[in-house]
Amino acid sequence: MFMRRIPGFGWWRFHDDHGILGPIFSEGNIVEMTRVVAAVIEKKRKYLTCKRPGNKRHGGLWEFPGGKVRENETDIEAVRRELAEELNVHVIEVGATLFKVPDPGSEFLIVFKSVRIIGEPQPLEHEALFWATPLELMGFRLAPSDEMFVQRYLLRS
Repeated sequence: MFMRRIPGFGWWRFHDDHGILGPIFSEGNIVEMTRVVAAVIEKKRKYLTCKRPGNKRHGGLWEFPGGKVRENETDIEAVRRELAEELNVHVIEVGATLFKVPDPGSEFLIVFKSVRIIGEPQPLEHEALFWATPLELMGFRLAPSDEMFVQRYLLRS
């Protein structure tokens, strides 16, 4: 475990393999962050990635699908709702948290979860979808948090 100061976010505690460990402090106060779940969906040793629409934050970059957890909503409920809306698939299992990281320059805490689905994903809200190996993902222009996840977790697994 180690500590790191992140500009705009204060001091964070990190674990070498799994991202952040709470609590999160900035200027001596606990910072409230918006939780965002990212679905890590694997099929035949490849992972589903989605290209963000150009008019959104990190537009044109690739990400793992998911979205914000609403007030009074669990991670599981958020993953089911977001993947139905974005990909028209049914979530059958939401597994453990694989990695957590603050999204640089925002109030979002990105939580990567292992997810199993039924159905063939369709890009209802994204520009494109692609199944890629971790090494292939390194050639993609990934959103910052997704790039950290690939480098610090997928490539080491």
